[in-house]
Amino acid sequence: MTHAILAPVLLQSLSREPLPALRLLAFGGDTFDETTARHWAGQTQLFSLYGTARPKPR
Repeated sequence: MTHAILAPVLLQSLSREPLPALRLLAFGGDTFDETTARHWAGQTQLFSLYGTARPKPR
């Protein structure tokens, strides 16, 4: 597996084993703690998909 989109609760519960094949990890739906973010950002490209799902009125 080289790419994954996961919920933050799952990222926090995963083993901290290195995943050398993982190139991109995206998460969304919620935020997560800094320790988890630093761990995964040190292994792969980390992208947040968290944010507004609806357009803002002008």
